[in-house]
Amino acid sequence: MNIDPASVHRLKNKLAVILGFCELLLSEMPTDNPHRPDVEQILEAGKSALQELPQLAAQDLTDALDP
Repeated sequence: MNIDPASVHRLKNKLAVILGFCELLLSEMPTDNPHRPDVEQILEAGKSALQELPQLAAQDLTDALDP
């Protein structure tokens, strides 16, 4: 798998925007809003994806070192 550092950086930046907007929405959204669970789910999925980025980058490095 070839994932260059610039691609990882761009993906991280896009996730930061998504997470930021989710947090903003949740801070202004009433707790009884029917869409709140959807926004919370998007936030959690974004956080999970953000945590997986270092593993993707590490896997790429492992692949490069192990021909």
